[in-house]
Amino acid sequence: MWSPDDAAVPVRKLSDIEAEAAYTHELMGGRAQVTTHCAVRGLFPPERVEEAAVRWYRRFPQLSLRIVESAGDLWFFRGQESHRDLVRHSALPTPGSEEQVLREELNEVLPSTGRLWRLRAARDPGGGLTHLYLTHQRVVGDEYAAGRLLRALLDFLPGGEEARPPGREEFAPDADGLTYRPPHSARAPSRTHEPLRPIPRSPVSSPSRRAWRERGSGVVSLRLSQWENRNLRRWCAKTGVTVAQFLGTALARSCALSAGREEIALDTAVSLRQRYVENVLVCEIGCFQREVRTRLRRPAGGTLLDHAREHALALERADAAWRPQQRRHPHIRRAVAEAATWGSTAQLCVTHSAPVDTVLGPHAERVSRVRRAVRRPDAPTGGTLHLTSFRGGIEAAFTFGTPAELGAVHAGLRGLRAAVGSARG
Repeated sequence: MWSPDDAAVPVRKLSDIEAEAAYTHELMGGRAQVTTHCAVRGLFPPERVEEAAVRWYRRFPQLSLRIVESAGDLWFFRGQESHRDLVRHSALPTPGSEEQVLREELNEVLPSTGRLWRLRAARDPGGGLTHLYLTHQRVVGDEYAAGRLLRALLDFLPGGEEARPPGREEFAPDADGLTYRPPHSARAPSRTHEPLRPIPRSPVSSPSRRAWRERGSGVVSLRLSQWENRNLRRWCAKTGVTVAQFLGTALARSCALSAGREEIALDTAVSLRQRYVENVLVCEIGCFQREVRTRLRRPAGGTLLDHAREHALALERADAAWRPQQRRHPHIRRAVAEAATWGSTAQLCVTHSAPVDTVLGPHAERVSRVRRAVRRPDAPTGGTLHLTSFRGGIEAAFTFGTPAELGAVHAGLRGLRAAVGSARG
């Protein structure tokens, strides 16, 4: 699978979280792959984009990392610097076809060997925009890291000279060697170990499921205006749930009803960046994210808000009970392989990030649109909902495995829109 290059130099072994992401990407045909789309005002000549990419690549040594398997463990290696083929250039196929390019990027799976990321610049002469698509494996970065990488690239593009980017940055430390500090919760019981979560022993029998590598990903977007976002946030704060919890519950309810399921397994991405005593990860480029599993029963009664509050409490308890693991890499691989074989991954996943304006800093005014999509080919009747907050609005990108039951996908979107409309106050 992974093999060293003659000139490669070992950096460090992958942490538990990183190794799980690497094995998931390799065994599930790109499920740990994320694409961030950023539309920048201005048409940049390819040679200027190339020049910016070279400076960007030199600033972040983690961009030159490869994964190498040695004695059953996965290691980060760094090869000789190569500035060739850092950017793929193209024009939008047709005006307004940035959605098509996003699908193309999602469905071109990054190989397990070689670079852990890919960058594409698509010119849009009609709109006066340059669309940047950064695709990466989760092993090298979470949503925060992707935002920082894009900000750094904008530092070097024409118009970003005043940002004064810092010098070369170091690679993030191995989280396995840090002291974890669990979140405090008055409602969640204290636990000293991760609860056991048995894996279902019945393969998924949906006719639309295919082998991981034969399935693709579709994506649809739902944009909430600044007014809708403000209203939704105000209402959620008043009722004691977050926007992600409320919309995730609405999506799960709709998918469960449409698919005739009794319950939906829902994963929610949680950042670990401020949960270590050493407090060294807040600004580091790396993967410091995990997914918390909850199960939402098919609603037999109660309002959407009632179910959202139940989900919020279950998520809080599961998050507080979790502790980092430090498994041997062969054990991680077997666990991921078992999940792939028996279809025990969640039907739905909700990911979200802090407002992108903060990460982009002085470049926020240069950007007209930011959204992220997570490749999820394993869920025929579900998928991944990523919420991107930018300029006061929210863009919800819902990715799903194809071929899929499109009726369930559209039912989920209708459920989201109805939930937004029901939040009044």
